[in-house]
Amino acid sequence: MLLGNVDSLPGAIVVNKGAVGFYQIDDRTHVGQISGAGLLIKYGPGELTLSGSNTHTSGTAFGGPRRIGSDAALGAAGSPVLLAGGELRIGNDLTLSRPVLFEGDANTLHTGAFDLHLAVAAGGGGVIRRGAGTLHLNGGQTHAGPTVIAGGGLKFSGTLHGSLTLGAASTLHVSVDAGGHADRIDVTGAGSSVTLDGGRLAVFASDGDYAARTSYTILTAPSVTGSFAEVTTDLALLTPAVGIDTDRVMLVLTRNDVQFADFAAASDQRGAGHAVDALLQRGGDDAAAIANAFNTLSVREVGHGIGSGYQIEPYAGLAWIGQQQDAFTETGAGALNLSVARQQFDSVRSTLGVRTRFASGGNGSGTDFTLYAAWAHEWASQGTLSSRLAGDVVGAPFQVRGAAASRNSAQVGLGLAQRIRDDLQLFVDLDGEFSRDQQSVGFSAGVNLRW
Repeated sequence: MLLGNVDSLPGAIVVNKGAVGFYQIDDRTHVGQISGAGLLIKYGPGELTLSGSNTHTSGTAFGGPRRIGSDAALGAAGSPVLLAGGELRIGNDLTLSRPVLFEGDANTLHTGAFDLHLAVAAGGGGVIRRGAGTLHLNGGQTHAGPTVIAGGGLKFSGTLHGSLTLGAASTLHVSVDAGGHADRIDVTGAGSSVTLDGGRLAVFASDGDYAARTSYTILTAPSVTGSFAEVTTDLALLTPAVGIDTDRVMLVLTRNDVQFADFAAASDQRGAGHAVDALLQRGGDDAAAIANAFNTLSVREVGHGIGSGYQIEPYAGLAWIGQQQDAFTETGAGALNLSVARQQFDSVRSTLGVRTRFASGGNGSGTDFTLYAAWAHEWASQGTLSSRLAGDVVGAPFQVRGAAASRNSAQVGLGLAQRIRDDLQLFVDLDGEFSRDQQSVGFSAGVNLRW
C-alpha cells in the first residue's frame, strides 16, 4: 500500500496493485489523475478534494470528509464507493451512477444547496443526509441501516430497509396524479419504523381530471410516529391533508372553497370566473378541466386599419365603421363552451395629417414620390362581448372585453410610382402605424391601369 498525503503524493498516480491511501489532517485538494487497477483509500479528519478525472478500477473507500465535483472523480465507471464513517460532500448538482456502500451508521451525504441523485445505495450501514438541496434515490436502495434526512429534500418511491427519520428541517417530495397514483415509500424489515419530526410534505401534482376527493398512501412501515409540521401543494383548488395511522401515512386532496373569480386580474376574467363557479355549484366537480378552461378562456377583437390616399396637401378625415357579429358557440369544451350573443360594434376614428408628393418627368411618363404623416384618434368606447357558458342556461350573462386598443396612434408612409404612360403606372408603397402598445407595418406593390 502506498500511503501519504497531498504533499507527498502529488500529480498523477498509477496504482496497479494494492491501494493508495491519503491521510489528511487539514483540508487539501489533490490535482492529477489516479489510474490503474488498485483501490483509493482516504482517512483522517481533513477534507480531501479530488479534482481529477480518475480511472482506477477497484473502487474508493474513505472515512472523514471528502469533496467531489463529478462522478468521474470517484474512479472508473461502475466501480463502487464505500463510506465507513465517511462524509461525501458535493459542490454542484451531481448524479452518481455507481454503487454507494454504507458501513456503520456514522455516514453523511452533505449536498449543501445542490441536488444529489443516487442510483444504488447498499451495504449494512446507514446514512445521514444534510444540506438544503434534494436527495433523489432512484430505486436501487438495499442498505440495511437507518436513513436520516436531517435537512433538505428527499425524493424517492420504493422500498427502504431499517428505519426512516424525516427531521424538522426536511422536506419529503411526493408526486401525485389524478388516477390515485403517488410516490410511496415502504420501510420494511424487522424493527423498521418511520419517524416524522415535524418536517414539511411538498405535494406536486401532474395535470389531470382530479375528483373532489382523492386519497393516496405515501408511507408505510410496521411503526409510524410523529407528524408533519407543514403540508403544501401546487394545486390551488385542492387542499392537502395528512392522516397518520400506526403503520401508514395517507395524503388526501380535497376540493377547497377557493373561487375561480378569486384568480381574476381584470373584469372580464372575474365575469368568466363567477360563471364557472356558478356552474360548479349547480353540478360537476371536474376541477382540473374547469381550471384549464378558465386559464385559457380569452376573447380578442380583430383590429381594423384606415387606408390613405396621396395628395399634395394637409388632410383631415372622419370614419365610422359599424360591424355586426352573429351569435356563436364554441365547441370542444362541453359545458364550458363560450356562448356569445349577436351584437354590434362601432368605431369612430379621426385622422389629421399632411402628405407631400414629389413628381418628375412629363408627357405622361415620370416618377412620383409620396410621403405622409398623420395623427389618428379613436373616439368610440371599446365594446364588450355579452357571453355565458353553454352549460349554464339559467345563469346571467357576463361581459368579456378584448385586448385594449390604443386611442392614439401615428400613421406614416411613403410611396414610389413610375408612370409608364397616362393610364399605366407601377407602384411600391410602405405604410406604418405606431401606438404605445401596438405597431404594424405594411408593404404593397403592383400595377395601376386606368381606362
